[in-house]
Amino acid sequence: MAKRPHSSLVLDGPERAPGRAMLHAVGFTRADFWGAVKKAANGRSFDVFEGLYVDGREPYPWPTMLRTIGLQLVPDSVPRIGVTSAADPAGVVRVMEIELGSSAAVAGVHVGDELLKVGEVAVADAEFGAKMRLHYNGRPTGSPLPIVVKRGNDTLTLNGVLRYAQSAPRIAEDPAASAKAIKLREGILRGTVDK
Repeated sequence: MAKRPHSSLVLDGPERAPGRAMLHAVGFTRADFWGAVKKAANGRSFDVFEGLYVDGREPYPWPTMLRTIGLQLVPDSVPRIGVTSAADPAGVVRVMEIELGSSAAVAGVHVGDELLKVGEVAVADAEFGAKMRLHYNGRPTGSPLPIVVKRGNDTLTLNGVLRYAQSAPRIAEDPAASAKAIKLREGILRGTVDK
C-alpha cells in the first residue's frame, strides 16, 4: 500500500468514494487538488477557471464548453396538468393547488378533488405525475386529456387537454458539430483519443 499521509484514510478501503469529499478534512489542500488537475492537463493552468467559476460568481459557460465536444443544451418541456397533489392519511390523492391557466384549471378541477385518473393513467399514488409524463411525452399539445375526479360523492370526467411546461434543459448531440468536436466527444466517452 502506498504511503499517502494526507489521503490514505479516505482513499483506501471499500468505502473510499463517498469519503473523497472529506479530503480537505484530512489535510488535502486546494494546492494539492489543483496541482493534480494541472498535472493531468499536461501542465495547463486552471487559475483563471478557478477564479471565475469555482471561487467566483460567473455562471459556467455550458453552451461554449459543450460545443467544444459536439454537444448542446436543448430546452426541454414535459406534459403537465398543473396541479400540486398529496396523498391524505387514507392514501387518497387530493388536489392541493391548481396552476392558473393549466390544463386542470381549464378543465375545471377544484382544490380538494380526489384524482382518480389522468388520461389513461390511473392515480394510484402521489407519484402518478411521472407515469403520466412518460405516457404522454411526445404527443401533440392540445390532445384530449380527460381528468377523472371524485368531488364529494360524484365522479366527474372533466375535459382537459395536453399541455407542456418547461423543465430543465437536457444535453444532446449537436448535429452541426465539427469532426474535431465529435472526435473529442467520442474520445471522452471511450476513454481514449486517437492521435
